[in-house]
Amino acid sequence: MFVFFLKTYEEEERKRERGKRGKILTPSFLFLFSLQNIFFGFTTAAAGPPTPPGGAPPAAAQAAAAEVLPTLAHALKRDPDAAAAAAAGGAAAEVVEVVGAAAAPYADALGDAAGAVLSGTARALGSGAGSDSDGEELTVPHGGGGGDDDDDDGEEEEERGDAEALLLGAAADILPALARALGPDAFAPVFDARHAALLATRMAADQPDEVRAAAVGAFADVALALGARAARHAAAAAPALLRELRSPNDLCRRNAAYAAGAAVASAPEAFAPHAGHLLEALAPLLHPSSASCSNDPGVGDNAAGALARALLALPAGSLPAEAVLPALLSRVRPEGSGCLGDPAEAEPIMRALAAVVGVPPGAAAAAAEPFVGRAAAALAAAAADADAPPPVRVAAARGLVAAAAARPEIAAPLVAALPEAVRAELEALAARGGV
Repeated sequence: MFVFFLKTYEEEERKRERGKRGKILTPSFLFLFSLQNIFFGFTTAAAGPPTPPGGAPPAAAQAAAAEVLPTLAHALKRDPDAAAAAAAGGAAAEVVEVVGAAAAPYADALGDAAGAVLSGTARALGSGAGSDSDGEELTVPHGGGGGDDDDDDGEEEEERGDAEALLLGAAADILPALARALGPDAFAPVFDARHAALLATRMAADQPDEVRAAAVGAFADVALALGARAARHAAAAAPALLRELRSPNDLCRRNAAYAAGAAVASAPEAFAPHAGHLLEALAPLLHPSSASCSNDPGVGDNAAGALARALLALPAGSLPAEAVLPALLSRVRPEGSGCLGDPAEAEPIMRALAAVVGVPPGAAAAAAEPFVGRAAAALAAAAADADAPPPVRVAAARGLVAAAAARPEIAAPLVAALPEAVRAELEALAARGGV
């Protein structure tokens, strides 16, 4: 079904290029692309699990990629409508995630389309975004009517900012998807040569809030996908991330906190010199008056996750345990994973708490000792919480088992207090090799 709609899209594109009025900007086509997560499944369902980097993709995955990725890459770069182009880019990223290494033959086209978005040369962002190649007026989102020239200019600038943020979101999906499909070693040189500088430009202070936020989010996902291959970019991005952590814009702060955690996890050596500044910038985001669970959970969740990743990745003593551990424990309620709604952030918090309680007395920093009991109790509650996300329960269970061996006087009573069925489940969870 998805292929049928893509072929219809291609036909309408050809009509428009020939100067005939196509239908690609009608609500039906925008609706089509907004349903990308449904339609791409009809094509890729037979592809099986993603092919790992360097693996031999099955024929079904190769066929699925060949049928849809060229058209989606073209639409992201050349469609004049920002909503349709962005949805095509999002669909392309979803397909790449599904087919894995089978997307390799189309990585150049997809990377080129993402680069066009970052450079501002994608058709939906160009100076001629309001007209096609034959001068016909095209419909653009949020279009305004009459008014004076100043009003028109302001509306056009706002429309472009909206379009940039929308398309940057698509590029943010495509780049890490390609990194995971091709592998860090294969994709890192491509990112270094074609995307890194452009992404840094989009993170500059003179960019609109929504554009900076989208660019920072894209950097975070790429850094996590590239791992150590992102080290030099993490070091270069540190000033921008620290600046955005202090932004009055919630989305900028939320994405910057996520990106700071990603940068530290990917390249701890590069980020170690900024550890003190990182703690100084993240700490206020955990305060109830600025980022409480009820007020702005995304900012607080990401800030707590960033601190946890920093505690795990940076050399011992880089961050003061007496400052970090209370901040992490403040995000955890007694009944489990607490107000953390994002498993991606709750999981590293559990691993950080496990790192504290999983070593014998004297092996941990003296400043951490006062928090060991609370950390062990938080692990026990999260591991026993059947409603907690699986990654959170696995991390907590592993930490609790390690604590029982390293600090039996603290952890053993907590384990013994659990129902027998839960204890057996915890042992199984702790033994899992993955989630």
